[in-house]
Amino acid sequence: RCWRYPDAINGKQRCDIVPLGDMFNHNSNQNIEVDYDKEDNVCFTLRQDLPAGSPLSLSYGLATNPHRFLVIFGFVDES
Repeated sequence: RCWRYPDAINGKQRCDIVPLGDMFNHNSNQNIEVDYDKEDNVCFTLRQDLPAGSPLSLSYGLATNPHRFLVIFGFVDES
C-alpha cells in the first residue's frame, strides 16, 4: 500500500510504500497509531489494550466522498 502525506521537514508531498499497511481494516475509530521514527521507519502502535484476536484498524481517511472509497478501496464507509 502506498501512503501519501506532507513531509514534516520540507512540506512537500511524500509517498511511501508500506507493505503491512494493507493488513489493517478501516475504521473511523482507529485503534492503531501510525508514526515514523528518526530513521523514517514506519511504526505501528496500539492506542489501547485489546483482547487477543481483536481486529486491528486504522482510518483510511475521512469518508466525506463515498465515491473515493469505492474507487480506491473497493467499499463504501457506512459510518
